[in-house]
Amino acid sequence: MKGAPQSLWSLLLALLSATLVLAHTACASAGRLAEYDFRDQALAVVTVAPFSPRVVMPPGSLESIDDEKTNVLGAILEAGTLIVREREARRATERMDSAAKLVDVATLTADKALSLCARSLRARAVEHVEDADFELEIYIQHYGIAAETWTSVAHFFVQAEVELLDAATGERIWKAKVKEDELIQDRFLGTLFEPGHLVTAAVLAELDVEEMAMAFEALAEYSALAIDRKLRDGLERAREQRAQD
Repeated sequence: MKGAPQSLWSLLLALLSATLVLAHTACASAGRLAEYDFRDQALAVVTVAPFSPRVVMPPGSLESIDDEKTNVLGAILEAGTLIVREREARRATERMDSAAKLVDVATLTADKALSLCARSLRARAVEHVEDADFELEIYIQHYGIAAETWTSVAHFFVQAEVELLDAATGERIWKAKVKEDELIQDRFLGTLFEPGHLVTAAVLAELDVEEMAMAFEALAEYSALAIDRKLRDGLERAREQRAQD
């Protein structure tokens, strides 16, 4: 299409833009959110998550993670063929094991998700489900820190299913799948690195136990933000539905 007229290129770009918009909106389901007013209602969160987050270096993409074959908190630290790096990796694995015991990532994720989602719904966050009008159930399949190679930039990832329930009836109001990953930036670990610093697997391996614990805390924040972002997408769809009625 080397000689295609400008008008044709404009049409193709318009169609591509429309396709991208439709793809984005299709990923955000409103469920029955438009039927409810959550203002000043009590919201509680229940989270089911793996005992420890993952620190992995899958052979390909995140799709290849295998529960039985992945060495939790260890695979990312397989430094390659050099003996010196293998020794560094073993030592770093021990520090990560210690750091994982210091941070309850699942509880931190639940607490942060409750605060964020309650604000998005304009609801009141409550600690106990029996005191809630609505219940947000979070089922985390995978979450952690990953890198493809020893020198590649590491990233956070989270894969989860989220359901919002009417606490009185148990009826499902909204359900969504959360599947996101993002390069670890200084906005997550700004107190550890200078702005613009690239956080590679090798850099993570050099952190001490307390610094690694901070990385796990940042993972909890990232996971909660991803869950809240999906809920806000659903609320936006619900507002669009109300506007059309």
